Amino acid sequence: MDDAAWRFAEDFVGYLETHSELPRDQRVLVQALKLQEESGEVASAVIGALGANPRKGPDPRGWDGVRAEACDTAITALVLLTHLCDDPAGYFTAHLRGLTERLAALESRGAA
Repeated sequence: MDDAAWRFAEDFVGYLETHSELPRDQRVLVQALKLQEESGEVASAVIGALGANPRKGPDPRGWDGVRAEACDTAITALVLLTHLCDDPAGYFTAHLRGLTERLAALESRGAA
């Protein structure tokens, strides 16, 4: 993953820790809730891109809005992971490695 994303996450966690009066455990909880909020915005953007809400009509951003909300969700997840780990990039890389191994195992079973 791009180092700039991790630098942003670290900088943003620093900003949140400097500008929040909440205890650390509550800041982490709020960040987890923020992740849920952002994923809801992805769902709302999809509904808008499809024009599936007759009350609001189509979202003029279309699928660009979905992509933007997906980016916000990914960044929010990185910020949460940064709150939770001393080495979030290392944790993420190790987790990704495990998922890659699981995918390879699934593919090898399908090819057999």
